[in-house]
Amino acid sequence: MTTTSDFDVSPETSESTGRRIAGRYVATNSVQVRLTELARIGEVIDATLARGATTVGDVEFSASAPDSAQQAAVASAVLQARRQAAALAAALGGSLGALLQATTNPTDGGRMVLGYSGTVFKMRAASRTSIAPSELTIQASVQARWQFLGR
Repeated sequence: MTTTSDFDVSPETSESTGRRIAGRYVATNSVQVRLTELARIGEVIDATLARGATTVGDVEFSASAPDSAQQAAVASAVLQARRQAAALAAALGGSLGALLQATTNPTDGGRMVLGYSGTVFKMRAASRTSIAPSELTIQASVQARWQFLGR
């Protein structure tokens, strides 16, 4: 999916003097492209440059279903916290009682931004651009307190 993220028309200025050049304007059209086929990222960048784009900005990867992944991470963190608390209680000669309190801290939902300048892409325009995302990690932190039942 391609959407316009910014459009601007402004007077052209001289690089040497910084003054406006009468009757000349610069148009900038920025678009955002969303892909679900990650293998096509390089192909889309190459096609964009071939069609006259002068700059390619950051490439951002994000999880397609961050809520379900976050919920799974929280569930896993709760199980791990309970196992650790049970082991500690057993080492102290007791067991766990009722859950007294549990909290979790939200995360960023699994996002990764790769920053590239347009110049880097221009230099590679003659060859094929290859971008491969690394694995996204979605983490959850849980803090829980249980009642300690002594023997």
